[in-house]
Formats: sequence, structure tokens, C-alpha cells
Amino acid sequence: MVAPLIGGINAGNVDRLSLQAVTPQLFAAARGGGSLTLALRKQQQQSPTDPTDPVFTALLGGTSVLVDALHDALEARGVQILTGSEAVSCLQSDQGKILTELSTGTISSDEVLICTPAAKAAHLLRSISPNTARQLEQISYSSVALLTFVFNKESIPGELLASGFLIPRTAQLLMTAASVGSTKWAHWDDGKHVVLRVSAGHSGDLRGAELTDEELILGLQADLQTTLGITDPAVATRVSRWPDGFAQYEVGHLQLIESIEQSLNKDCPQILLAGSSYRGLGIPACIEQGRSAAAKLVDS
Repeated sequence: MVAPLIGGINAGNVDRLSLQAVTPQLFAAARGGGSLTLALRKQQQQSPTDPTDPVFTALLGGTSVLVDALHDALEARGVQILTGSEAVSCLQSDQGKILTELSTGTISSDEVLICTPAAKAAHLLRSISPNTARQLEQISYSSVALLTFVFNKESIPGELLASGFLIPRTAQLLMTAASVGSTKWAHWDDGKHVVLRVSAGHSGDLRGAELTDEELILGLQADLQTTLGITDPAVATRVSRWPDGFAQYEVGHLQLIESIEQSLNKDCPQILLAGSSYRGLGIPACIEQGRSAAAKLVDS
């Protein structure tokens, strides 16, 4: 159960992942001693979350709605957003300014917040903080492919009441998990079709990145036949790839992040880091990191 649940969600190897970094609630419960189940139940009872709230929530229109709203809000405040220009490196001028070299020119600024994946951050910081760059390169990634299948409702044997399921590595399937999108999200349910989102790829399994679209579709449809008994072809499919999409929070990850932050603060305190490589993969964690870093830059 641990590998599909913890490893599956993080596309990682549970023998290498840091419990403290990927599941801080479990880590806190385990440190208390005694029954882990009772400790988690106590955490749930003390949680301010309303038990009647829905388990899953989403933005109508998709995550792009959030991106568009942020874009509009920033522009309304006079923020200039530069797109189509790659950041190449960060340097420090004799006057103490940060010079960010772009593919289209150079920007001079008092402070910089880097929100890229760790590998890209390492590239940007190699000149200004070599030790920080070396440590950032220690953070590994796994690649995942997410396939969306649309089936006619009559093609599904029985009724899918669950929101999804996870696959243990011992099953030796290509798929790692599947969610029933038309059950989770009411706006996906047209009454005629079932929408399944199926994942492939994890740390140590590169098939999600290396197989062609056709190979992924055929392989995962075969897995859906094995797990759900679906034999009819899908009426529509979509392949979404996330190369190096999941940072691997391996044992010692939080200590590594602290060392990275100390190294960068020593070499160039005007630059901070935030994003899914560091202290949480999800959108809420990234928002919190961004707010915290922005507050530090404003107060400095």
C-alpha cells in the first residue's frame, strides 16, 4: 500500500523518498510513537477542515484559469511580463546589482526570485554561486506521461463508483494510476461518456518518456483491459507529457534545501529560490513558497 500511495503520487521510489519531505503529516504522526493509525485519526479530528467539504476541488476551465488570472492581476498593477525570452545566467555587477542575461538582452535588478526547476536554477547560478549550483544538481527528477481516454459509457463493464485507483509496482503494468475524471469532476460528466486519466512513468521507469504516443495508448489500453475489463477502443485520447516533471524528495532533501539556501545567501543574498523542487510539489505549497520569498525580498 505504501509504494502505490506515496511512491505513486510522487512518481518516486519509496525506498529513497524522504518521509519528512513528502508526507510531513505521516512523519509527525510516526515521531509520536505508538499507533500510527490512532495518531493520524487524532490529526484528522484536530484539523480545521470541514468534513462535509468535497474531497476533490478544481478550477472550472482548468488550471490555465489561475494562470490567466495571475497574469491579468500583475499587469493591472503595472508589472511587465516578458515572454519568449530565455534566462541564460545571473551575474553580479560591480555596483551590487543582479544582471540577468536573457536571450534577448540583459536586465539589471536589485533582487531576483528564481522559480524554475532546480536544474535550470543551477544553470543560472553557476557563475554567481558555484557551490549552490552543484547542490541544486543533486536534486533528481522523474518523467511522467498522462493519457486521457474517453469511452462510451456502455464500454465500461459495471459502474465506476470510485474516483480512481493506484497500481502497485508488483503488478508489472505500464500504468501507475488511473482516475475517473467524469466521477471526480461534475463538469466532465455528460452522461454519455466516461473520462479516464491514466499515468505512466516514475523514478526508475522511463517508459512514460521514451515510448511513442501510439505505444503509450496501446499499452495503457491493454492495462485498462487488465484492470477494468475494458475491451472497446476509446472514442478520444490525449497524450500529455511531463518530462522531468516530478522533483524527487529523497532522504535528506530538506537538509539539502537548507544547505542550498545558506550557500546562496552567503554568495548572493539578493537571489532567492521558490518552486516545486524545494518545499512542496503542489500548487498550494508553491504559492506559499512564492509568498514567503516575496515577503523576504520586500523586507530586505
